[in-house]
Amino acid sequence: MKTHDTVGNAWMRGIDTLILVTTYRCNLRCRYCPTHKADEDMGTDIVTAAVDRYIRNPDALPALRFVRFFGAEPLLHLPAMKTVLDALPPTSPLRCMVTTNGTLLNTDTWRFLDAHPELEITVSLDGPPVVQTGNRPGVDSTDSAAWFETNREKLLARQTPVTVNMTIAPAQAEHLVENFQWLYSQGIRKFNFLPAYYVVWSDAQLDALEQGFEKLGTLIAAMWERKLRVVVKNMFVNADTAFFNRALVVDTDGDIYDTSAVLTARMRPYRHQLKMGNVLDDTLLQQPQGHIDDILNDAYSPALLDATVKVDEALTRFVERLRPQWLRHKMDT
Repeated sequence: MKTHDTVGNAWMRGIDTLILVTTYRCNLRCRYCPTHKADEDMGTDIVTAAVDRYIRNPDALPALRFVRFFGAEPLLHLPAMKTVLDALPPTSPLRCMVTTNGTLLNTDTWRFLDAHPELEITVSLDGPPVVQTGNRPGVDSTDSAAWFETNREKLLARQTPVTVNMTIAPAQAEHLVENFQWLYSQGIRKFNFLPAYYVVWSDAQLDALEQGFEKLGTLIAAMWERKLRVVVKNMFVNADTAFFNRALVVDTDGDIYDTSAVLTARMRPYRHQLKMGNVLDDTLLQQPQGHIDDILNDAYSPALLDATVKVDEALTRFVERLRPQWLRHKMDT
């Protein structure tokens, strides 16, 4: 196997995350979700090749620390995750993570999750039921909120604390603080705040978001002063491209990219410009022909890009205002 070190491509060095796009199937149609939806699963041959090439061969990606299962909805395709997790020895330093909408937490999926307590779970939950169902309509009769009450205790009892992706839709910006408080009252302590990206925001909604983040920052700082536990995961993330992750991404068909932007519906026509190879080919990865910023400019309208810049800047200001408070909190605890 040709190794990463023989490539001599500095553009790949430092990538510490492997993203496996296990499926494009999803039982929800969240109003702000940009992910492509299709009846496409990652085949066993692709999963096995990804394991052999990148997990069993540390020279291929020497900085690898995280394996993340992406989808649309990864719990719709458990065999892909099982293949990877079963291949990891108990002493593996890799942290494996899955992001799910939670609606498929049932007897079968819990049997799988209980067998893998090391798997870190992130659930998508925006607030109380009326907020959740308004933002995240289901396909057919899927209820995007009812699952949480049923599964809350099991989620909170996990070996690794559950993280909540709290998406802030434009219409919900003015309720940011109260939605956070409701989630906290339910036992959630780890938060990843995500203002909706690549959607239109009005000036009034942007103002509400800014004010909401200011109030939320003040509230969280006060909670830290009282020695209450709140983890803001945004503090530990530094992405080159708003919303999208820089990682080695293996798509359902085995094609390899270095950004999760290729998962979106708008990026489908441009993926060939970002493709680096295929996991089934025993060849060195090639540097993408296109640049992600140029391709985003082609894929999205100026209005959507402008709104995305503004909400990302609001999130950045929120994090930077909190950082000194967090450092004092860490020193105290």
